[in-house]
Amino acid sequence: MKKLIILSIYTFGFCWDLSGQTNPEVKNIALFLQPNVEVLDFAGPLEVFQIAGFNTYTVSLSKEPMKAMDVLTVVPDYDLKSCPQPDVLAFFGGGDTRRLSKDSTLMNWITKTLHQTPIQFSVCTGAYFLGEAGYLDNLYTTTYHLMIDDLQSRFPKSKVRSKVRFVDNGAVITTAGISAGIDGALHLVAKIKGNLHAKQVAKAMEYDKWVPNEGMIIDHPFVQHVLSKDLDSAQEYLLTEPMYKGELLNLSEKLMQQKRWMEAEKCIQMAMSKGRPDAKDYELLGQAYKAQGKFAPPSEQAYFEIIRTEGVEKATQILMDVKSKYKDWMIADPMQFLHLSYLEYYRKGKIDDAIQIMKLELQHYPEYVYGHYWMGRYYEDKGVKNLALKHYLKALDLDATFVEAKEKVEELANLGSQN
Repeated sequence: MKKLIILSIYTFGFCWDLSGQTNPEVKNIALFLQPNVEVLDFAGPLEVFQIAGFNTYTVSLSKEPMKAMDVLTVVPDYDLKSCPQPDVLAFFGGGDTRRLSKDSTLMNWITKTLHQTPIQFSVCTGAYFLGEAGYLDNLYTTTYHLMIDDLQSRFPKSKVRSKVRFVDNGAVITTAGISAGIDGALHLVAKIKGNLHAKQVAKAMEYDKWVPNEGMIIDHPFVQHVLSKDLDSAQEYLLTEPMYKGELLNLSEKLMQQKRWMEAEKCIQMAMSKGRPDAKDYELLGQAYKAQGKFAPPSEQAYFEIIRTEGVEKATQILMDVKSKYKDWMIADPMQFLHLSYLEYYRKGKIDDAIQIMKLELQHYPEYVYGHYWMGRYYEDKGVKNLALKHYLKALDLDATFVEAKEKVEELANLGSQN
């Protein structure tokens, strides 16, 4: 739908050979729901994963409507036969998980699916499904506080822990009950995308109770080696176990806390080479640059404050200066530009200011489909139909399935023919 700028790791002079390492990418998260599933068990993590930008869907024994906690009607997206292969498979409490986790048809599907799933996730007594599939053996785990002893008795090879919000063993993440699922889900976002992303999600949810790393985390061997020794001699650990981009970004934050600025910079660059870099990655890199006395572009928050206090023209000058030094740098997330223009300007009747901010955004992200769509909305409200149509057409060109943009194009075309 949109093209993203890809950073070459050589832009900043970093040249580790990463050709042999695994670069896991998480896109699809499947939530298995059983009848009478606990609502917050799955709804909390679902909210986290959706805001974080993952393709999140539900699966159950059938696609027939079912009740969650005997009150909320839920219609699963898929049944066991039609469910797409996920990158994360999540299980939740409620609905007699102890009995259902003995169902042979269900467990055959779970075992087969988990075999191809890089990350397993459970909330509350959803851990019983993982236990029956053999994924809790010899691992630290947790569950709902009243079921700690029962889980330990049922799966004696597991090392069940109480009084902990979540436990991260690497590929298997289990959480305590109900609200703890939100903490575990935010940790999973931080693991995959980095702490800055997870904090942004928590802020969007107004979940101010989350404390990063407030759980039991078994660090990746690479992280353990780097923190106890050095970065350059740790590369061999990347060849044996998958490591996620977020883990590298979070490691860089720890290195900065230890004032190991150059290693932190290398670690961030390595993380950015594993996938599409975004504004949060660059913000962290800017912190490492600033600590070493290098030119560092403003953070997203500082940049938006410049827009508010000094105007778009000044922000444009800063953007051009940044691009002259680091041509691929992303100062702010595209959705945050949109929020700024809409919430602080457009909704207050300042359409001209909103348009100027969107022009600035499209300088950053010229093929951001929602940027063009909302620019069309702004121009349409201002009465400039030709420019509105231009941006709606661009949005539709970038995403042919964008229904709202198509409707706007047809609407303006009909108005034009009537005139």
